[in-house]
Amino acid sequence: VFFVLSGFLLSRPWFEHHARRTTPPPVRGYLWRRLLRIVPVYLISAVAALALLPGNQGGSPATWVKTLTLTNIYVDDQLPDGLTQMWSLATEVAFYVVLPAVMWLALSRRRDGARSTSRFGVVVALLVVVNVAWLLNTAYGATPDGTMVALWLPNYLTWFAVGLVIAAAAVHLDAARD
Repeated sequence: VFFVLSGFLLSRPWFEHHARRTTPPPVRGYLWRRLLRIVPVYLISAVAALALLPGNQGGSPATWVKTLTLTNIYVDDQLPDGLTQMWSLATEVAFYVVLPAVMWLALSRRRDGARSTSRFGVVVALLVVVNVAWLLNTAYGATPDGTMVALWLPNYLTWFAVGLVIAAAAVHLDAARD
């Protein structure tokens, strides 16, 4: 539900701008707001857990760097004590980074200025295909040892895609009412 809600809330401004035929939200501003929303509280929580919980005593500088940069899931096989739920935040941050590109692919206008509604469907289908391929690969293929590959963004793309579809539908319904 968290990833569906995130996909909905974060993509909706792009759909609204697209429906009004205005320029999309500035990527720099979008990323800056995401950073300010999560990083301060995350850093306080991570430093507190690393410094105060007995299971994290003697953590190496590398552990601190990986934890503070939310990269543990990409290089370790477990998260520090007290931060095991933070895998979803690392996955969420990966979504923050790729969302502008996904929205550009889905909503960019054709050279003649016309909107391409079919492109959104193709992008959503592509997200689902990547998700399924990722699931099959992690279930049956070779995956990097010592990582939490099953927690990486591709494993949850369908959930984010559902949020995108709901956002697109909500904006379409709002426009139809006006």
